[in-house]
Amino acid sequence: MTKKRTDAEQDRDSRDQGNAIIGMAKDIQYMKIDLAEIKQKMEADYITRAEFNAIVDPLKKIVYGMVGLILTAVVLALLALVVRK
Repeated sequence: MTKKRTDAEQDRDSRDQGNAIIGMAKDIQYMKIDLAEIKQKMEADYITRAEFNAIVDPLKKIVYGMVGLILTAVVLALLALVVRK
């Protein structure tokens, strides 16, 4: 058995829905403002991937070169030990 709703109940429900929609619209506005602030901070405080790679690439080459020299020295020392025996 279904209960019939009165006009007052229907009006109250539609007001509640209207208030919920208004609340969601305000929340969306706040999120847009927050997102704009985050974007502004990111542009001011952080570097791009290209800038990061420009800084890191020379360091990477130096580190790889040093590791290569150390590994070459270790292999040559082991080879020298084998050849002497």
